[in-house]
Amino acid sequence: MNQSFEFLSPEWVQEVVTRVESAKADDPYFRDLVSGFSLSTLYLVKNIPAALRKRCGGGRTLAFQVRVERGTVKEIDFSVDPENANVDVVVQVDYRDARKLFEGKLRPAIAVVSGRVKAKPTNGFSGWSKIAAKSVVTAGRILRTARKVPTTFGGKN
Repeated sequence: MNQSFEFLSPEWVQEVVTRVESAKADDPYFRDLVSGFSLSTLYLVKNIPAALRKRCGGGRTLAFQVRVERGTVKEIDFSVDPENANVDVVVQVDYRDARKLFEGKLRPAIAVVSGRVKAKPTNGFSGWSKIAAKSVVTAGRILRTARKVPTTFGGKN
């Protein structure tokens, strides 16, 4: 039996990370592509549906922090306080656009250029200029891997 995961729930994010780590182990290009990334990112997904709100603190914005060292996810924190998060980059996206990215209806480069996904370096993070373009390519690979996770949306397919 295939277990389904609610899109952007903590379990879904963890399953995506597990599959990405496995994909990197099997694909030297993918592994090399991400190996240069070491940063902490705060993801803010706005206007999440009610079903997901109930599971993630009740607010309209889902916040979680991901710490990556040399291309490997070391920590995912769903209890992060967005106001006091010590991160290198803040990524903001509306839930609908996040879903469109996941479903392949919106390409990462277009989402960034059009401002539908906003990535902003914080705390004087100087490495962003070196990884910004590479992150768009990496996002595409991560999304292709994420699409293999059996996913539901707001309790429905």
